[in-house]
Amino acid sequence: MQSLLKLISKDNIAAIDIKVACAMGDIFNEAYLWDKAEPLLRQVVRTHAQALGTNHLDTIQVMGHLAATLRRAGKLEEAEDIEQQVLKAQIKAFESRHPDTIQVMSNLATTLWSAGKLEKAEDLYQQLLKAQTEALGSRNPDTIQTMANHAGDTMVDTVADGSLTTRTVKVMANLAATLRNVGRLKEAKDFEQQVLKAQIEAFKSKHPDTIWAMINLAATLKKAGRLKEAEDLEQQVIMNQSHFDSSHF
Repeated sequence: MQSLLKLISKDNIAAIDIKVACAMGDIFNEAYLWDKAEPLLRQVVRTHAQALGTNHLDTIQVMGHLAATLRRAGKLEEAEDIEQQVLKAQIKAFESRHPDTIQVMSNLATTLWSAGKLEKAEDLYQQLLKAQTEALGSRNPDTIQTMANHAGDTMVDTVADGSLTTRTVKVMANLAATLRNVGRLKEAKDFEQQVLKAQIEAFKSKHPDTIWAMINLAATLKKAGRLKEAEDLEQQVIMNQSHFDSSHF
C-alpha cells in the first residue's frame, strides 16, 4: 500500500496509465481509503479531460470510477451528476444495450436508491432490465443478477410498520418467476414464500393477488417435486378462489 501511495504524488499522476489509475482507485476503495482514491481519480480525470476532452471514452472511464468512489464515500449528489454524464456519453458512443452502458445504468440506479430517489431509480432499473433482456435474454445470469440486485435494493423500501411495499413485492415476484423458469427452484421458492407472506399480511388469504402468489408458489413446489406441499397449497387456492367468486357473484 505504501508503494501505491508514493505513486500518487502530483509529479507522478500525469504519467499514470489510465487502467493503472482505475485499478489503483479500486484497490483504495476496497480498503475504504476513499480519501486516497478520490484525489487520485479527480486528478486523472482533469489530466485526461485536458488532453483528450471530457467526452473521450478514456476520460469517461475514469469518471465512472470517480463516481463509484464518491458513492461509497456518501457523496451521492456529485456521484449522481457524474454518472448522468457518463451514461449520456456511453449511450452516444454505443447504445443502451452495450455492456458498458448497462453497467453505468446499474451504477446510477444504485446511487439513486442510496439517495432515496426511489421513483427515478425504479424507472432506470426498468430501462436497465429492458436493455439487458434485449441484449442477453431473460435467462442470462447477468440479467437475473440485475433482478436480484433490484430485489435486494427494494427490500429496504418498506412502509412504517416494516412490511414490504407493493413495488417490492412485485419485483420479488418477477424475480421468482424468472428463477423458476431457469430451474433455480430453491431461490424461486424462497422469494415466493416472502411474496405470499407479504400478500397475506397486506390483503389476507382470499385476495386475488394472494391467490396468484399461492398459485406461483405451488407451481414452483410442483416443479421441484414437492408434490404434497404443492397439492396442499392448490387446495387452499381452490377454497379461497371459491370464496372470492361467491362473494362477487
